[in-house]
Amino acid sequence: MKFFLSIIFALLLTISALPSSEKETVLFDGKSLDGWVPVNKNNAKYWSVIDGVISASNGNKKMPTNTYLATKKLYQNFEFKCKFRLSGDHKTGLINSGIQYRSILKKLQGQEGINKIIGYQADIGKGYWGDIYDEHRRGKLLKATTKELFRNFKEDAWNEYIIRCRDDKHELYINGHKTAEYTENNPKIENYGVIALQLHSGGIARMEYKDIRITEFPPTERMLPLKITAHQTKIYGKTMHVRNDVVVSWNKTNEYLEWTVPQSFESGAYNIELNYQCDINRQGSEMLFIAGLQEKSFLTKSKRKKWGPETEALGAFHLKAGDKIQLRCKKLKADWVLDFMNIKFSPSKLSKVTTLKFHPHHTKIYGTTLKKASNMIVSWNKINEYLEWTYPDNYPKASFSITLNYMNDVNRQGSQMIFTINEKSKDFVTKSQRQQWGPEQAFLGNFDLKPGDKIQLRCKSLKADWVMDFLSLQLSPRLKITI
Repeated sequence: MKFFLSIIFALLLTISALPSSEKETVLFDGKSLDGWVPVNKNNAKYWSVIDGVISASNGNKKMPTNTYLATKKLYQNFEFKCKFRLSGDHKTGLINSGIQYRSILKKLQGQEGINKIIGYQADIGKGYWGDIYDEHRRGKLLKATTKELFRNFKEDAWNEYIIRCRDDKHELYINGHKTAEYTENNPKIENYGVIALQLHSGGIARMEYKDIRITEFPPTERMLPLKITAHQTKIYGKTMHVRNDVVVSWNKTNEYLEWTVPQSFESGAYNIELNYQCDINRQGSEMLFIAGLQEKSFLTKSKRKKWGPETEALGAFHLKAGDKIQLRCKKLKADWVLDFMNIKFSPSKLSKVTTLKFHPHHTKIYGTTLKKASNMIVSWNKINEYLEWTYPDNYPKASFSITLNYMNDVNRQGSQMIFTINEKSKDFVTKSQRQQWGPEQAFLGNFDLKPGDKIQLRCKSLKADWVMDFLSLQLSPRLKITI
């Protein structure tokens, strides 16, 4: 909490959508740490649940490091309440704590589960009661007003904190006394994030929390993070890694990058911009960008003689919380694909969807042999296994022409398949004239879909030792869909 360290940061965390209604939610069940996660997995040993209370301590030893326990969910506008008790021996060192809010986690390079937390903190401890501190960013923002609080206050007793955030306004209350009111005037500072409980490094201390609850207010605006950076990227590949806030060493077509759409915003259309590095000698790699059920193919481009930044406007995509975003290389032009910098988002008023596509990562597998490879589902060799998809609730009822893309060859063709949406089904036989395993298509017909509909692909009769490898299920609207 007292680190005066300046760092560049961004955000991506799997969270839940901000509701429009105001209803109090309990964040701690009194039994377990469900819904919470240590910011640094190595510090999980300091956190426990004892007699219905979340407790943080290092026993009878000094606390060697700052430790945080964060919500898995992100919050923007809210009223947070909890009871807390800080106890310890001031003769052994600093006895201090705090509650992070609207805070983000920056993944430390190459260290899974080890993050740096950045954001606002409601301070706790002698000399800091009720202050607003900006952890790992700007330091102390506001000194508290505590005259009324200290008229009847016991530092090591159970006290209550209230943190209220609406738009740019922050209010802190301890035992009903307002200690701080702050307005954030910097538009570049995120106005959403996790809530995290803290125990500061220093002396022999114990921090306890109970009766933790939150009331969420309507969001200020529909929003994604302003950008997703290299540190929030899930890398699938052995050669790629993060260096100086950039994903580098992309030199294979079977490696890709992935992100998850955060859930602190309403479903909607967003214009997406990819920022990367390239040069004129390495331009021309064929790329595939997938966001939700939409995708965009493009070529890397650059007129630079020296490696430098480029931008690709990918267009408007309709996104909902939890959607996967992927960047893949379909064909490598030279010895290097690109260096990934970030993805930027901005709300779009309108999105006309031309084609939707279910990829392997959208697919629910029912079976023990089937498994997902990098861009296909393989090992389909039993008739009692099947694939399933759900038409998402952020798309309207519509009619589609549906095409199955799969892999097969002439020796394994002929399996009898059934494709089903609700009560309508289509029987077909896998076909191929290829001597070697390769891509094929099957037109499945026209189907009406509504949100929540289940889509299934089954094998009725296996012709050889292998049914197929699934690539994608393409849905082409018979009429234009405007969302």
